[in-house]
Amino acid sequence: MKEFKLLLSLLVAPLFLFAQPPAGYGGGGQWGAPKVGVITGKILDGLTNEPVEYATIALHSKKDSSLVTGTITKADGSFLLKDLAAGMFYLEISFIGYETSIIDPMVINPKDPVNKLGELKLSSGASELNEVVVTESKGGFQTNLDKKVFNMSENLTSQGGSVLEALGEVPSVEVDVDNNVSLRGNQNVKILIDGRPSGMSASAVLQSLPASNIESIEVITNPSAKYDPEGTAGIINIVTKRSDKFGMNGNVDLSAGYGQTPKFNSSVSMNIRNNKMNVFGTYSYNLRNFAYDGFSNRETFTTDTSFAFKQRDEGEYGGMSHFAKIGMDYFLNKNNILYWSVGHNQGNGDGGSDNFFEYFDELGTLNLITERNNGNNSPNRNTEFNAGLQKKFLNPKQTLDIDLNYSLGKKETTTDYIERFYDKDNNPTGANPLQQLTRSTDFNDVGRLAIDYVQPLGNDGQLETGYNGTLRKVDNDFFASVFDFGVNDYVNDNNLINRFFYNEQIHALYGTYGQSIKKFNYKLGLRLEQSFTNSELVTTNETFENNYFSFFPSAALSYKLTEGSEIQLNYSRRINRPRTGQLNPFYDLSDPNNIRSGNPYLLPEYINSTELGYIKYWEKFTLNSSVYYKYLTDVMRRFLNVGDDGVSRLNFVNFKDGHTYGAEFILSARPYKWWRFNGTFNMYGTKVSTDGFENSELQSDAFGWNARIMSTWTVWKDMSLQLSGFYRAPFEVAQGRIGSFFSLNFAAKKQIFNKKGSIGIRVTDFLNTMNFNYSSNELQSFNQVTERNWESFVGYITFSYNFGKYDRTKPQRKQKRKDWNRDQGMPDMQ
Repeated sequence: MKEFKLLLSLLVAPLFLFAQPPAGYGGGGQWGAPKVGVITGKILDGLTNEPVEYATIALHSKKDSSLVTGTITKADGSFLLKDLAAGMFYLEISFIGYETSIIDPMVINPKDPVNKLGELKLSSGASELNEVVVTESKGGFQTNLDKKVFNMSENLTSQGGSVLEALGEVPSVEVDVDNNVSLRGNQNVKILIDGRPSGMSASAVLQSLPASNIESIEVITNPSAKYDPEGTAGIINIVTKRSDKFGMNGNVDLSAGYGQTPKFNSSVSMNIRNNKMNVFGTYSYNLRNFAYDGFSNRETFTTDTSFAFKQRDEGEYGGMSHFAKIGMDYFLNKNNILYWSVGHNQGNGDGGSDNFFEYFDELGTLNLITERNNGNNSPNRNTEFNAGLQKKFLNPKQTLDIDLNYSLGKKETTTDYIERFYDKDNNPTGANPLQQLTRSTDFNDVGRLAIDYVQPLGNDGQLETGYNGTLRKVDNDFFASVFDFGVNDYVNDNNLINRFFYNEQIHALYGTYGQSIKKFNYKLGLRLEQSFTNSELVTTNETFENNYFSFFPSAALSYKLTEGSEIQLNYSRRINRPRTGQLNPFYDLSDPNNIRSGNPYLLPEYINSTELGYIKYWEKFTLNSSVYYKYLTDVMRRFLNVGDDGVSRLNFVNFKDGHTYGAEFILSARPYKWWRFNGTFNMYGTKVSTDGFENSELQSDAFGWNARIMSTWTVWKDMSLQLSGFYRAPFEVAQGRIGSFFSLNFAAKKQIFNKKGSIGIRVTDFLNTMNFNYSSNELQSFNQVTERNWESFVGYITFSYNFGKYDRTKPQRKQKRKDWNRDQGMPDMQ
């Protein structure tokens, strides 16, 4: 064992010699800054208090996470880092069998350059150090050249929940009552899982994934040309946890909640890794039910009269889902990895509602009352296959990735309606009730191929190029029948039956080049895409075709003004392609008061986005601020029109152009070792040009803002409390105004079983203040007021446990060292 430890030290120590920065540079510090900083400490086993010998101590730059210097601990567990320039860093402490721990920030101050950390205790099942000022992984968030990374491991208010709930706690991101995700107030955002789009709808996949499986969430408001340009607001990338521990390990998560209806989440994940392969699997079960109620009052004006109706509804929706995934990484050698995975999601959504309508004439006299009841059932399934090759060349920064992905999904929704009629005194009119049965079957098959190549050029340059191809096939089949009392059976309703095919091919080539020149960094890119689309409305034998070529430039620039401050400028061009529901021209008459149809000639929307950012680091605070401007062409919007019959008709149109502008501020702080918080403030405005539309009511200049805060306290050892709040101010939309709302969430977490497990509670919207309300402008044809309340005040109990046995044999140490070297971009030492 003594000989092995000596060999290990000889292997690891030279790495830090190669990691030393050029003369005159202090890594995270300024060029030419005096190297007077010192960091000392002693690493102990958290259970035995024995010294941990040969633990790796690595000091990284806070700005870009590059390795500055490092060492290994001595026989007594002690270490010393010296000759450090002033600046902002974070210290990483790792050893096989223990969780890697971070001290962030680590500040080297010229006035007090010696940092004595004392005894630091590591635990094999712990994710944090005892008696260390900061235990979160690289802080609450990090800012890179083209994205913000939010660490989710310390987010207590989403523990035991889904990824969709976790997204609701991320700065800049909002999740509404219908599970729509928006970024800076814009719902047109692209959702990726580990850098790949999913064949399932965003809300479905985010509800099925447990939040405990998430490592971090990346927010990319101006993606480079490498990324799919879909999503005018930007990209949200969900990074799942992947264990690099050798041996077998895993975790179990359970949660149960109740507000007005029961909720339950459970998941188990397992990972087995050795020198040749890494096998992983996960399974989760999700049961969700939510109750809601609301009302809508509409008054319609015609040339010679007016009338109104009031609608009140209440109901419940939810369902259950199973998600399972299994995969393997096979290490052909140190430079080549083959991987594959299969994931399957299967569930069933159900719900029902009771709707009550009251119809009034121009004098306000009640004439008719109707009661409309409906229930629905939506079984769905989606299977996704993924396989690929990752190749590294002699220079580890030169890489080739080939990734294949194929998904096939099916969703079938069956809904039954029955509408009864009453007079003004609530007595049955004697008319037969209207009974209707509908079934919508949706097939969605998607295949993708991505080839990405990275070539380093010179000392600080890097070229990226590749091909992305997507093939999509969609089949929407809608069937409807009504009950005929003459034959005492259901008969087909040909006014509603329709089938719609949509096929899409997208072929793209891209290239980017980036370089670092002292304090200046830049990355330029261009993406070229050819799209082929065709659709067919089978019912009417109509076909539509739209082929178009697009180009998408991108640029990202950053300059380090001083130590601890940086300025960034980003630009990208993006696209919002119409969805099948926006294209299908068939009229949806399932609700006789609200008719909906698509527009097969709807054009894609383009956006040119520019953002200027400023980042400032202090010893205990970090401020990230930005201003942004977006110019849109062929703006896609909903167009609502109410006719003389009082029926609303919803369609989709292209407006000429539009403008979006705003400012965002993100503050992250740790004023004391027991308290950390972050806050976000975002204000934004929009203006859409409606040239070519005679209805001046569509002209809309909107302005809104929102704020979010999260505060976490460590009240005593292994016990944390967290409070988060969100407020959205009222804002204008075309033809109306959406009111304000706010919510407060609370959570508590206690570590147990020697920090291998935890129990917790969380309460969402404990003031029960979340609701949705909308009021139309003073329009020429109608006025409408809508309010909706949903079950948001919910209490949960949670449990989590990590299990496993880590292999500490010699081969695993060697492989671990190779992995660590590869992460730092350094060659392996033989």
